[in-house]
Amino acid sequence: MTTRRGISRRGFLARTAAASAALLPIPAVAGPRNVKFTLAWLAQGSSVYVFVARARTMKPRGIDLEIARGFGSMASAQGIATGQFEFGIVAAPSLILSVAKDLPLTALAMCDYDSTMGVGVLDDSPILKPQDLAGKKVASVPTSGEFPFFPAYAERVGLALNSIEFVHVDNKVLDRVLMEKRVDAITSFALGSASAMLSKGVPSRWMLYSAAGIRTTARRSRPRGRRWKPIRRCAKRLPTACSKRSLIP
Repeated sequence: MTTRRGISRRGFLARTAAASAALLPIPAVAGPRNVKFTLAWLAQGSSVYVFVARARTMKPRGIDLEIARGFGSMASAQGIATGQFEFGIVAAPSLILSVAKDLPLTALAMCDYDSTMGVGVLDDSPILKPQDLAGKKVASVPTSGEFPFFPAYAERVGLALNSIEFVHVDNKVLDRVLMEKRVDAITSFALGSASAMLSKGVPSRWMLYSAAGIRTTARRSRPRGRRWKPIRRCAKRLPTACSKRSLIP
C-alpha cells in the first residue's frame, strides 16, 4: 500500500514565506528618531531621571532625546503647545492655567505628588513664618509655575501683597540672589532650588504652598489637537489668583 505524503496549507505558507524572505534584501535599519524634551527648570538633581532615561531607555530603542533647559513651567507649557518640543515637564497648576487659556496640552504622567512650590529663605534667616515676609524683598521668576499662585498663598496665610517688595529675576540667578542676600526670600520649587543651594554649601528653609492647602503635582505633558476634557472641567473651576475658593478641588 502506497502512503501519500502531502503538505498542509500552513506548512506550505510557512515554507513559501521563508523562501521569499531569503530572496528579498534585508531592509536598512531606520535612523534614530529625534524627540525634543523640555525641563521645567534648569538641569538639577531632581531631573536626573530624564537623563538616565535618555541613556538607558531611549537610546537603545533608537530615540534621540534632545533635552532642553526650562525657564519655568509656564514657559515650558507654551513651548510644548507651540510645537517647539514634543514633551516636557509642567507643574499641574501651570498646566491647568495653560489649558484654561486654550493651549492644547495633555497630561501624560505624574512625576511628583508635591511639586514643592513655595517660599524659600536661608537657614539662618529671621523669617520663621509667612507673615514675617511683610516688609521684605522677595525675588521670583515670572514664567515659573509657582509665580501665579503666590497671591493665593499670601491670602491663605494672611499676608498682604502690598507689604512685600517683589523683584523679577531670571532663573539662572534666582538662587544666587538669595545666597548673596540681595533679597530676603525667593519663590520657587524647593526640590530644585534647595538642592542647588545645598550643593554650594548653603542650606535653606521652605514654606510650601501645600502647607496652606494649595496642593500641587508635577506632570509630564504633550500637545494634543483636541482639548483634554478632564483638565478643562478642572480649569473652569479654577479661580483667579486672589479668589477665596480652593485652587485645586
